Amino acid sequence: MCAAIAGDVVDLAGQSPEANNDATLRAAAARSVANSMIASSVSPLREPDIGRALSGSLGIALFPHHAADADSLSIAADRRRYKANSQGKASIRFAHG
Repeated sequence: MCAAIAGDVVDLAGQSPEANNDATLRAAAARSVANSMIASSVSPLREPDIGRALSGSLGIALFPHHAADADSLSIAADRRRYKANSQGKASIRFAHG
């Protein structure tokens, strides 16, 4: 697993050995990780005298189904993240393709 963080964006790349070339299994593995990330991001941020709730939205793109290279994969996921944000916090959207 690797991650690239820039501002409020995190790119993750991972491999699901049990999924191999099965797109449905890869999507299920990605959704499982995304659900865990969403669940862990909604805990309150503790500041002196202030309780803040964090939330995030995720866009997911799978290689090679949604893009053929890392840059295109990141762009596809980012576009879906913007769509997820526009539809409400703590949501997950998969790229089309």
